[in-house]
Amino acid sequence: MAFRVRLLALALVSALIAVGCGTATEAASSSAVDLAQLDAEFDEWAAPVPGGAVGLVRFADGVTHLVDAGEDADTGEPLSASDDRVRVGSISKTFTAVLVLQMVEAGDVALDEPVATYIDGVPFDPTITVADLLGHRSGIPNYTESAGFLTRIIESPEVVAEPEDIFSFVDGEQDFAPGAQFSYSNTNFIVAGELIEAVTGQPLDDVLQERIAEPLGLTQTGFDDGTFDDVASGYSAITPEGSSGARDYTSIATGAWAAGSLVTTVSELATFIDAVFVGDFLEPDSVAQMIAGLDAGAEYGLGAHPGPDFGVGHGGAIIGFNSVAQIDLETGAIVIVSVNNDGRRADVASSVLADFAGLSAS
Repeated sequence: MAFRVRLLALALVSALIAVGCGTATEAASSSAVDLAQLDAEFDEWAAPVPGGAVGLVRFADGVTHLVDAGEDADTGEPLSASDDRVRVGSISKTFTAVLVLQMVEAGDVALDEPVATYIDGVPFDPTITVADLLGHRSGIPNYTESAGFLTRIIESPEVVAEPEDIFSFVDGEQDFAPGAQFSYSNTNFIVAGELIEAVTGQPLDDVLQERIAEPLGLTQTGFDDGTFDDVASGYSAITPEGSSGARDYTSIATGAWAAGSLVTTVSELATFIDAVFVGDFLEPDSVAQMIAGLDAGAEYGLGAHPGPDFGVGHGGAIIGFNSVAQIDLETGAIVIVSVNNDGRRADVASSVLADFAGLSAS
């Protein structure tokens, strides 16, 4: 098991379990699956606790099936896999990594260049490279493990968290020398967000809209700055209010930023991961760099890790939500789940769908 992941009280954004990078079985065809029974399995998984989940299964034959269970934490309305925007936490990192790789393709950034080449005043080791950030090999500590950060976002929910505020929770210290080892740190992708803005001269979400959302026709996808008001609410064991929709989300969203603030629908997320990993949205060399070593047991590539059941993808947790997305590189089969309860593991729900649909790794 490559990642051991728990939804900790201190973890605003985290990666989910990654257990190999196998290929989905050849039996993964929609014609071989009772879709009504698949829906029932998903409902049964979601039923025991408050909240629910939305998901998507795309079979190897190209047929897409949406699943939903439970309800919005505040409105009591049923969740809709086709319509509801959800918070996907660290799946944001794949979007951030793609933006950086697009800049690499354009010749504006080099993966082996120090981040200090592009950003002035980042309070970390100046030899950290762009690839170190995207691959979690920088040695920069993880700010979401700071008790002070959790206190800040819980006690001051309306306050915008700027990158310099986030950096203050790790004090510029290094856990190890850049490139020496792998250690997952959300701080890496805050620095990556700074890199994107420094090179483009634009706000991060504007870059996302221009370079990913508009070309792919994603109208419900964006980095939340705390102003998004049409997002499904989730149940939380972390905040006093219990519901992510019953509080100002500004501090949480801006504190997650390029590492975890993305809002999207499961359908748009499927469009994105399909375009990136089996389409031609990125150049082949860029995709190869994203997934390098994953088939040989590496824990992380560049903005991607092995899927919990097959293929590659990413998982994420943020207050009120827990999500996972994975795609098989050979067949294009996809399983995505977003759970609107941060006490439940989306990788478990994903396995329920993948196993029943015949999409678990062979």
